[in-house]
Amino acid sequence: MREQNKQLTRRVQVELWKWTKKISYSRMSIPERKALRGLMLGILKYGGVILNGIARSLDEQITVKKITERFNRHLRKESFGQALTDGLLRTVRPALRRCEFLVLDLTDISKKHARDMPGLDWVRDGSKDEMSLGYWIVNVLGAGMNGAELVPAYSELYSLKAESSSENAKILNAMKKVNETAGLNKVWLIDRGGDRGCLFHPLLDSGSKFIVRMTKKRDLVDSDGKKQNIFEIVKNTRRRHKFQILKKGERKTVTAGARRVRLTKDGPELWLVCFKHKYRKGGYFYFLTNVEKPSQKTLCAYVLHGYKLRWKIEEVHRQVKDCFDLEQLRLGNYQAIKNMNLVVWCSAAFYYTRDGMFDNPAFLLSLVPNATYRRRLREIFGFVYYKLHFAVQTLLKGVRFIPRVLFPKPSPQLTLNLKVAS
Repeated sequence: MREQNKQLTRRVQVELWKWTKKISYSRMSIPERKALRGLMLGILKYGGVILNGIARSLDEQITVKKITERFNRHLRKESFGQALTDGLLRTVRPALRRCEFLVLDLTDISKKHARDMPGLDWVRDGSKDEMSLGYWIVNVLGAGMNGAELVPAYSELYSLKAESSSENAKILNAMKKVNETAGLNKVWLIDRGGDRGCLFHPLLDSGSKFIVRMTKKRDLVDSDGKKQNIFEIVKNTRRRHKFQILKKGERKTVTAGARRVRLTKDGPELWLVCFKHKYRKGGYFYFLTNVEKPSQKTLCAYVLHGYKLRWKIEEVHRQVKDCFDLEQLRLGNYQAIKNMNLVVWCSAAFYYTRDGMFDNPAFLLSLVPNATYRRRLREIFGFVYYKLHFAVQTLLKGVRFIPRVLFPKPSPQLTLNLKVAS
């Protein structure tokens, strides 16, 4: 077991070296690459975002003060964050292009006890359903058709008080950057916060496909050319198809239907896909999409499946906040706060995209006995990234990057391949 552990530690170390090299390859200087490598290694070992803790976990020969000063100096650079964003998108491009969906969602970091941190703004703390001081984050996650492959692709922390751009501009910028990398054949999944006219028109103009959950405030043009409230159209839509969904361990029946609508009288035709079930207040939930399928039943099934996958990004948010203790983020510079969030997202993307790193689930259980309930094998098949995080953290404890050992340089000595004549 010890030898297997040693081999896996070496493999994780090499993979992490390659990961940081790919991200920082084109637009970072050598000091910035070293800083990124140290930050990611320290974050994965320490499991937090406090610079002193990250510096201590590296166990370098210089003082903790010098290490934190070096990290602070690079985190304050705007160019460092831009290079990180472009480097991550470039690195995950092959995985993103295998995905079927692109999930966009807004989350927040709550700092209700902070007073002097730069750029603090009022945000809605979703876990407690209250307003508090903090920062907004827009995240984009790639998801495969079966939901097994998740690819953290984009993240940006922002404060509307500290920046002149709007929330809509941040969302559109995220979509533009990810579309340039992943291509226009992916389907965007957005919750009710995406029901904004300023988002629909750029999506349609760019040729992007989307599935957006709608609110009752929207007015649409029906197939007869009459403009009316979306909820009136939903109630009058025939729901001829039935689907089974799993809710709290119980199977429930959902009826579904679809009809053609337009955003404006001159706009392109879209599909309004409606669902109704008994155990939900109001009973209706409905989506606007420009995805085309051979039949209405196929379209309804596709939209329902896509919306189930949208919840994956909520699990990713929770896992990243819990495992990296993201809400303990405390830095005295606004740009440094933005860049630290990016480094955390890159660190999480490291093990989200490492499919073959842990081939044996039973061995993963032996590495992280505290991460599973009574070391049950079935726990591995839940949201596995909690276990992967603790496994990487366990393996990296007590190790440092030593390039001479991991990647030995070839000897400059010339050799001749001579054979003794018989």
